[in-house]
Amino acid sequence: MTSRTICAACASGLLLLSGACGGSEQGSSQESADDGAATVSVTTATGLAAVEPWARPADAGKNTAVYLQLENTLPDGDSLIGVRSEGAERAALHESVMEGATMRMRPMIGVALPSGGRIAFRPMGPHVMLLRLRDPLVPGDTVEVTFDFASGRSLAVRAGVRTP
Repeated sequence: MTSRTICAACASGLLLLSGACGGSEQGSSQESADDGAATVSVTTATGLAAVEPWARPADAGKNTAVYLQLENTLPDGDSLIGVRSEGAERAALHESVMEGATMRMRPMIGVALPSGGRIAFRPMGPHVMLLRLRDPLVPGDTVEVTFDFASGRSLAVRAGVRTP
């Protein structure tokens, strides 16, 4: 079974999970592979979408980052209040900021996601930190991350592991 097949199966499972979390909601997914590793864009009837999620490779016990874009297509705004992952001992929202000549990371507590808005989690900006990975992440793997919102909604996302 290829990593594209596995990722497609994961996307299908993610859609089932998203539906299970939100009642009888439906969703759709798109898959692309411009660098050999599949990336999945998932949109659910909850009005939340994850676009091009990916994670950096790292050894077990080490930290890594997850990047993606979160979109809100609902008429009401929401706030991202937390993130979690079974792939790590802890997950957290961080941002990279310049302090003088030094780049530092600091925790983020709550991120507004307005109606029709988008949050870009990217290198050298806001990102998801996975702390103390339970298993190594190598290119071609995936790691699941769940985003929790103030409204009570959650969005489970599978990020493909690739080098930047």
